[in-house]
Amino acid sequence: MQALTAPSIYPCYAAGDRAIAERMCLLLERGADVRIFLEEGQMQPGEELAAKAREGRMADIVIVLFSRASMPPRWPRAQWEDALVHEPAAENVRIAFVKCDDCIPPKVLAPMFE
Repeated sequence: MQALTAPSIYPCYAAGDRAIAERMCLLLERGADVRIFLEEGQMQPGEELAAKAREGRMADIVIVLFSRASMPPRWPRAQWEDALVHEPAAENVRIAFVKCDDCIPPKVLAPMFE
C-alpha cells in the first residue's frame, strides 16, 4: 500500500510580513498534515508578488499575503491577473488570499476578502 503524501503549501509574502506568515504556517502545521515552503515563499528585494505566486505553483496550495509591504504602489491588472487568477485555475492549483493590513488588493479579488 502506498503512503499518501501531505499536501504542500507555499505562502507568498514580503519580508516585513514574516511574523504573520510564520504564525499562519504554524497554525496550519498544527491543524493539518501539510508541508510548508515558508523560506521559499519570502519575497527577496526586487522580487514581485505575482512572480512569487507563479513560483509557488509547484505546491498544491498557494497562499498570497497582501500587504503594503508586498504590493507595488501601482499594479496594473495585466501584471497580476494571469499569475493570480488564470494560471492557477488552468493548472488546478488552489490559491488563497490573506489581507495583512489596510492595503487595497486588486478590485477583482475583493470578494475573496469579504
